[in-house]
Amino acid sequence: MLRMLQLIAPFFLSIGSSKKRWRSKAIGVTSQNPFNLRTEQRGKVKEEKLVQRMKKKLLEEERLRNPLAQGLPWITDEPEVAECSSFLENLNMERERQKLDKENEIKQLRKEQVPSPKSTSYA
Repeated sequence: MLRMLQLIAPFFLSIGSSKKRWRSKAIGVTSQNPFNLRTEQRGKVKEEKLVQRMKKKLLEEERLRNPLAQGLPWITDEPEVAECSSFLENLNMERERQKLDKENEIKQLRKEQVPSPKSTSYA
């Protein structure tokens, strides 16, 4: 047990001496540092973005107030329009003809598949 006290005693003595050193150390006057928050930086950035958006919006409104006239098309020939419409009419007629041909072919195939009744004689 004596051996144990000899081992533990330096530990307790060092704790007491560290407290004494801590208390004896004089605390100096602290200087104040500026306190910067990130929210202030974010606020500045958002404010700048808002100003830019408002400027852009005002420029867009100014641009819309002064409309520019649209120029006339280079070609204003009516026969070309007529040719185009006749081409579309021909195309539509051809599609209708193909559709009718398919329907007639389907009807013919159905008639061939259905067996016709055979007459029976009652004599």
